[in-house]
Amino acid sequence: KRTKTDDGETSKRTDGAKRRKKKKGDCSATPERVEHRVNVTAILQYSNASPFRDKTMRGFSCLYCAKHFQNIDDLRLHTALRSEKDKINSMIDYKLSYNPIKVDITDLRCTICETDMKDLNELKDHLVSFHNKTIYKNIKDIILPFRLKDGQNFTCVICSVEHISFKNLYHHMSSHYRNYCCNICGAGYITIAALRKHGKTHYQGHFPCDHCDKSYTSLTKKRNHEKGVHTAG
Repeated sequence: KRTKTDDGETSKRTDGAKRRKKKKGDCSATPERVEHRVNVTAILQYSNASPFRDKTMRGFSCLYCAKHFQNIDDLRLHTALRSEKDKINSMIDYKLSYNPIKVDITDLRCTICETDMKDLNELKDHLVSFHNKTIYKNIKDIILPFRLKDGQNFTCVICSVEHISFKNLYHHMSSHYRNYCCNICGAGYITIAALRKHGKTHYQGHFPCDHCDKSYTSLTKKRNHEKGVHTAG
């Protein structure tokens, strides 16, 4: 729509709400996040790595549609049937600052040439060197690899330490992916969101024990007290 200006000329009217409107996904389109999306999309498009949201009592949840699978092989088959368009679109709105990408790399291979890959680093190098794909290497890695095999293997692919559950293994991965570190206690975290959540435990205030009359100046001290005195054993 055109309106007259003070000098009598016509000009296009720009609605304020329209000016502020952003395209889908723009709110997280910082240069580093764009590079993360490029890397993740390339791995999902050109390998058989199976991404998943989480592992709970209901099973493994698909990254793309959140459907749960008790059998990891069913998730792998389900993932293999996803179209390239689905894989690309799923990364547009995925909140990478909050959720690292979890991928099963059991029997990992390049799907362009069917070459077996030892790990994600070898896959990245292969995609760049042999297939001329774009991979950004000078950024923090937020793609977490797991070699789940039959779905019950919780051995770290980096240091080979075995864990009793996926939850324990997932928390352990922070020791290898210290992308963001707490400047108070030195704890390392994979994403900035995880660091911010941790930072709240250092806030000074009044934190009364849920079980007795004692109170503490930080949430961490309160939790340590409750764990050691009231819920131990």
